[in-house]
Amino acid sequence: MLLLNTLKNKLYPVISRYLANATLVNGILKGADKPFRCLFVENSNMMDYVCTQAYASYPRILKKWKAWIPDLHKTIINNSSSFDLCIAVLPKNIGSVLSRVCDFTGDEWVRQYIDTSGKFEEIKKHFHKTKIQVSNQVRHKYGMSYRVSNDLNDFELFYYRMYVPHTKIKFDNQAYIASYEVMKGYFKKGFLLLITTESQDIAGALCVKNDDVLFFRDQGVLDGSEVYVKRGAQYAIYYFTIHYAWENGFKTLDTMKSRSCLNDGVYKTKRDWGATVYADDESDASVYYMIPRFSETISAYFNNNPAIINEEDGLYGLAGWQGAYDIAMLDKNELSKRYFSPGLKGMILLSPTGGKMKMSFDEVSTQGLI
Repeated sequence: MLLLNTLKNKLYPVISRYLANATLVNGILKGADKPFRCLFVENSNMMDYVCTQAYASYPRILKKWKAWIPDLHKTIINNSSSFDLCIAVLPKNIGSVLSRVCDFTGDEWVRQYIDTSGKFEEIKKHFHKTKIQVSNQVRHKYGMSYRVSNDLNDFELFYYRMYVPHTKIKFDNQAYIASYEVMKGYFKKGFLLLITTESQDIAGALCVKNDDVLFFRDQGVLDGSEVYVKRGAQYAIYYFTIHYAWENGFKTLDTMKSRSCLNDGVYKTKRDWGATVYADDESDASVYYMIPRFSETISAYFNNNPAIINEEDGLYGLAGWQGAYDIAMLDKNELSKRYFSPGLKGMILLSPTGGKMKMSFDEVSTQGLI
């Protein structure tokens, strides 16, 4: 059995360059009450994420098979009438094969950083207004403070009582739980920033130092308790970690990766704390979006599930537009208020009739939008 598992592990990177899991699903779009068929081609967990986010209930699987990646463009063309959208997560070097059928390309994840090099009042100006209010209340209203620890007993508490239960509750079946030994390795290179109230540790962040960058790797809330979350524990984690990075001379707080979706909760939280979004240059895979025909259904999908994509001049948001059919009449200021983030160049809008418009955030004032 050990030999078989070893052989599988060695063969997987090679096989995954040529074969991918193809799954065709059908269900009702969340918030749109429209049937939607999506074809996923991947060797990742993108399908589970999208199905959970996009559908009113988990969609029905119509067909599953192994797709031969070098001929994937033929598969797309031959089956284009059977789906509304194809989302493929495949190696970056497959892009030339899919160039005839691919409409947009992005990364599965994006990076987000918070600049902590200036005066703290300047850093706070990049917070969303709700986070500015919260940061002013963390100590007095919520009665919270923090302490830094390198004690292994504190790490045991963090891993088993904070990180694991919080991650399971927050991400459910999509939760990825790093092993104790992996997390302990990070801890030995860094420290814990523990949130305290009434002499009790109720939450924490695992941080790692690297020159003038502080990595905010993971977080947790004691027993995953909603009581502590409602009392502002997660607000305190972000606020005090940002404050610690600034106070100790770190130029950047690296908040790690988030899903490349503008409505993703983790992405939005980091955005609201002033994070700038960057492309994930470490990734060896891309997300390919293939749209056989533009329609109200496609517009509705991207309206509720706006993605972050790569264009030649940088990162853009990709969203559906369901207001006026003439997207030239859209309210650009309202659109910027909804989606603007430092690091995003602008938006690409898809209308129900197939019209596309590329809008740069430079065209509108973004002062005070975050």
